[in-house]
Amino acid sequence: MCVLHPSLLETWPDFVRDNFDEGLRMRMLACAGGSERTESVHNGLKALLDNGFPADGLVAIHDAVRPFIGPDMLMAGYGLAQARGNAVAGVPVKSSLRMKTENGSQAVDRSHFFHVQTPQVFHLGEILACYEKRPEEVLFTDDASLAEQFGMEIQLFDGHYDNIKITTLEDLIVAEQMMARKQGRN
Repeated sequence: MCVLHPSLLETWPDFVRDNFDEGLRMRMLACAGGSERTESVHNGLKALLDNGFPADGLVAIHDAVRPFIGPDMLMAGYGLAQARGNAVAGVPVKSSLRMKTENGSQAVDRSHFFHVQTPQVFHLGEILACYEKRPEEVLFTDDASLAEQFGMEIQLFDGHYDNIKITTLEDLIVAEQMMARKQGRN
């Protein structure tokens, strides 16, 4: 299920027809997103269920702003979620970390910390139930935080440092360099 800005839904069928073979076209479903990430994910999860996806099936939630995902990450996520109930991509923090204190700051052991990424894989019915119960006033920046709020123990699997999130101009420059390298232009 692709969750799109409502203005893109009209052109979605043409995009699918022009870019995917017939076998994939029938599985290329789309629904309208919302004004915030949580609303968009919630809409996508409901649309999956409404289109016959089984509630006990695994669903990978992935942000379009992370375009460098590979099949190996998806397979690792689905494998761990099958075995342990959920799976969240993450990479170890590389930088030294400090925590603010009343008197300044103190060093923290970075070996305990990970940068969280997507995909984040859950059983559809379980993560949808979390979205249905989520308090509107609380901002959840990812699906794992929401699931953890409702008692899930979140399982991490190895993400990849190339799985960057493109949110700033600097990120876009790095992404362009990565694409050039992957296409052999560098």
